[in-house]
Amino acid sequence: MLRLAALMKAENFTMSFGGQFTVDYYWIPRYKSIIELKDVGLSYIFTGMETEDEDIAKKMSKNVHKDLSWIERNEQAIAFLKNTGIKCGVAVLFGLGETQETDCYNSTN
Repeated sequence: MLRLAALMKAENFTMSFGGQFTVDYYWIPRYKSIIELKDVGLSYIFTGMETEDEDIAKKMSKNVHKDLSWIERNEQAIAFLKNTGIKCGVAVLFGLGETQETDCYNSTN
C-alpha cells in the first residue's frame, strides 16, 4: 500500500477511492500506509467486525494482536479512522455461534 501511495504521489495522481481491510490491519506501523493513501484520495474504508464474541473471533483467526480484546481492537480501529477523517462502514454478522445471552460488555473474557 505504501508503494501504491508513492506511485500515485510520483505521478501527481489523486482520486477519491475506498478500500476494505480487516480490523487487524489497523496496527502500527500499518497506520502509516492508510494515512499515505488518504493523502492521494482514500476516503472510505469498509471493515468487518464479524462478531462481538471474543471466543468466536479467535476461532476465525481474528485479533492477531492479543494485547487488546476484539471489541477494543474494533473500537480502536474506528476511532483511528474517525480521527483521520476517513469514513467507515462496518459489517457485524449474526449467526456465527453466538447465543441470545451473548453480551460482550458483561463477558468474563
